[in-house]
Amino acid sequence: MLSSGFFVFKGVKMTKVVITKNILLELLTKYGSNRRVSKVINVDEKTIRNLREEYGILSGEYVDKQIISILRAHLGKGEPIKVKRMLNSLGEALISHLSDWHLGAKVVDAKNNVIYNYDIAKLRAELLCGRCIDLFQNHISRGTEITQINLIITGDMVDGNLVYPGQAYRTEFSPPRQVILAANILRNYILSLMEFKLPIFIDAVPGNHGIPKVKEWDPTANWDLMLYMIIEDWIKQSKIKNVFLNYVEGDYLITDIMGWKYLLRHKGPSQSETSSGAAKTGGWQKIHSCDAMAYGHFHHAGLTEWNGVRLFMSPSLKGQDEFAESIAKGSSPAQCIWGVTQKHVKTFYYEVDLK
Repeated sequence: MLSSGFFVFKGVKMTKVVITKNILLELLTKYGSNRRVSKVINVDEKTIRNLREEYGILSGEYVDKQIISILRAHLGKGEPIKVKRMLNSLGEALISHLSDWHLGAKVVDAKNNVIYNYDIAKLRAELLCGRCIDLFQNHISRGTEITQINLIITGDMVDGNLVYPGQAYRTEFSPPRQVILAANILRNYILSLMEFKLPIFIDAVPGNHGIPKVKEWDPTANWDLMLYMIIEDWIKQSKIKNVFLNYVEGDYLITDIMGWKYLLRHKGPSQSETSSGAAKTGGWQKIHSCDAMAYGHFHHAGLTEWNGVRLFMSPSLKGQDEFAESIAKGSSPAQCIWGVTQKHVKTFYYEVDLK
């Protein structure tokens, strides 16, 4: 019968080739439609339709319509999901991560315009405080119950001196003056956070800019440490009972936040995806059994995860500068805040833009 085959001309000889069901399925899969298959094998489209009917090969469009029809018949009218406001009965910690303020540094762009100095740093610190309070009052507290505030400080709050050649030409103030200026801004930030009437836990590590690279200098005489000592003395002298400061002279600090172990360092892995970064992260995780790491140093933001260890990398208050450019990274002036509960090492996360 005509529908079971077609004729192929080979020179002057005419040969009949039978199209089996498998051959037709392969042709339809490759070319998609009756029309295209009929053109390829040089028969009319009706022949292809007849073959499909004979073999019981249904079109994709027909099958789709049948499935949709069946699903429509079984679907109900639907009801909107009732959303309830969920408050964590165990409370939530609000984390404010401060790093790389470099108070005392002066940054100019390629046109010699000043894009960072003490006045700009002070303005950005005030913006940080205001925007954190706005987020807390108008966004965060509407969906979660904040019961404590944790201030994480990972160093380079002051710029120091003699860290690299030519630094003196990029510095506005001497290191002691830098420390006093940083203490005033940090103290005002803490006073603003105290308005929430919540306990404030401050954990801090020193950065690398507080230590001049000269052999005679005591490595524990770090300008960041002097800043922390001044804040510690202010808390004691003011008899503030709801603010708790903990800092170390070494490179790292382990702190507990809502039952999670956070490892604080100034310099962490720049990229956990690289083999060297993964090795460092894995080594520190093995040594400290930490759940999360928070660090700065690289002057740009980063939020990632390595084998269950959450990595928080803080940007700089400076924004784009010569260091960020030297490692080919764009950087906006910002600091980060996030939430922690007993069930989650991170709930929400905001990169607070300070432009």
